[in-house]
Amino acid sequence: MGWALDLPSQFSAGLGRRRERRKLGFVAKALQEALNSIPEAFALWDSAGNMILFNQNYADVHGLDTDQLTQVSNRAHLRNLLSKIVVQKQASADGQAGD
Repeated sequence: MGWALDLPSQFSAGLGRRRERRKLGFVAKALQEALNSIPEAFALWDSAGNMILFNQNYADVHGLDTDQLTQVSNRAHLRNLLSKIVVQKQASADGQAGD
């Protein structure tokens, strides 16, 4: 079972700006809840390699919080961020091994 909203027709029907924002907020929240209900890690990238959406499992798999992922602009940025985290974890592990 699913649902769909035809937003363009609703906007052209003359909804006020406040109501439009409220409707878009509802749609965004519903979409995020649907994405978070997917048990697998999920991210949506556009053809230019920019991250559009992701779910909580995607953040968890990569060991990032949602604020960090929200700031990811493209795949290269994500790879750079993940490589820094790996280096930090390795340095931390090396430091603990030397104790």
